[in-house]
Amino acid sequence: MDNDLWNRLVVNACGVDILTAPESPAAPIEIAGTLAGDLCAWWRDRYTATVLDLPDVRTAADSGFAGLADVLLLVTTNELAALQSTRRALSYLDHAGTDRGRLRLILNRYTPATGLKRDDVKTALGVEPFATLSNDYEVMQTALLDGKPAPTGSRFAGSVGALCGQLLNKPVTSKAETSWISSIFRR
Repeated sequence: MDNDLWNRLVVNACGVDILTAPESPAAPIEIAGTLAGDLCAWWRDRYTATVLDLPDVRTAADSGFAGLADVLLLVTTNELAALQSTRRALSYLDHAGTDRGRLRLILNRYTPATGLKRDDVKTALGVEPFATLSNDYEVMQTALLDGKPAPTGSRFAGSVGALCGQLLNKPVTSKAETSWISSIFRR
């Protein structure tokens, strides 16, 4: 790989280089473990952070990317069917020899009122959830239909911001709840 070839393969959006997926999802691209190692080394020299969004756990493990990753984000929901699939994915990663210490479980569309609670997910999977992304259905639906990101003040955007802070090892700060009277005295 060289810079000229790489620059022809990626699209730059908002200062981020993106290698888009193939036009046909039915056309698999097999990557040998040695090639995965060479690519990861090249990306580490070029970028501060590299994010691979792979189609499934098997692809991540078989290509070698799961074993080379500094951090693995495994995304699931707190619904039973998704947790069964996640349990199979964890088993596959274990079988491939992936270090569980690098795994971060993300609960997407999390609503404590429905589905299993965080502690129940931990019991079911044997993995502590690293972060939760709020289920902000109406906001996300509107953003998708408008082709825009979720508004910065939304619960979803706040939970993504908290996840980013956790991944960067920055402490999560929560706003202290104050009354409107105390806000008058701060002025």
